[in-house]
Amino acid sequence: MPRFSALRFLGFTWDVVDGTEEFKNTNAWGMANYETQTIKLSPILEGDNELNVLLHESIHVINRAVILRLNEDTIDRLTTVLFAFIRDNPLFIEAILRG
Repeated sequence: MPRFSALRFLGFTWDVVDGTEEFKNTNAWGMANYETQTIKLSPILEGDNELNVLLHESIHVINRAVILRLNEDTIDRLTTVLFAFIRDNPLFIEAILRG
């Protein structure tokens, strides 16, 4: 079960759920469904792997929402950099949350 049940993007709530059948016979770990506003994660993910895939799928949602036209390789690299940045700068993230 994902540790987040929902995420908000530009005022819209997206459900975060376990996928099961979607991940059989595929190399994917997550997927974003724009019609249902749902992010599905592979049920075998946990810890940092789950967070990384959720961040990756979130970037896909943002990419489509604001028409960035990022390709998969760019999304992969951006996920890696943002994940490390967030981990390395907790005081900065806390300041954003405090406003």
